[in-house]
Amino acid sequence: MFRIAIAGFQHESNSFSKIPASLDRWKAAGIIFGQEIVDEYETSTATIAGMLARLRKESDIEIHPLVFTRMMPMGPMTAEATEHIMDLMLKEIGDNGPWDAVLLPLHGAAVSDKYLDADGEISEKVRKLVGKNVIIGTGKSPKKCESLLERMSSLVLLWICTLMSRRRSSLMPIS
Repeated sequence: MFRIAIAGFQHESNSFSKIPASLDRWKAAGIIFGQEIVDEYETSTATIAGMLARLRKESDIEIHPLVFTRMMPMGPMTAEATEHIMDLMLKEIGDNGPWDAVLLPLHGAAVSDKYLDADGEISEKVRKLVGKNVIIGTGKSPKKCESLLERMSSLVLLWICTLMSRRRSSLMPIS
């Protein structure tokens, strides 16, 4: 069986906002694990729902939703929130492996007090944890320029918003 982990966070940081994305706000929004992720997102229009739906079509894949959280746009993530969420992700990925692939349903626009590219930072940390032979798939906004997120990923899922706000995906291999 091909083992795939799913772990991530989604936040669109607005550096002009005076309301920080603090750890308390993340906890209030919900940091969920395992089956809770499937229960919350499987029938939604979120990125993670598309990942789950596509993976369920494959008979030789084990899907392991590990940890996920998302929050409405506001100011940058605080250093405390960033470290807490990244530590949770890395612990879950490390404790439950080995993996054939890790999917990181990230927004692509997360900024923190500690990292200007929080999405890229977690991608790099996951790459170091799982090694170069594990596939890492990430999500990103098509408007974002090449980033650390892309350089650490094996493939990037492009989410293209249409005028009707429906999301469609396409795979773009990264060489």
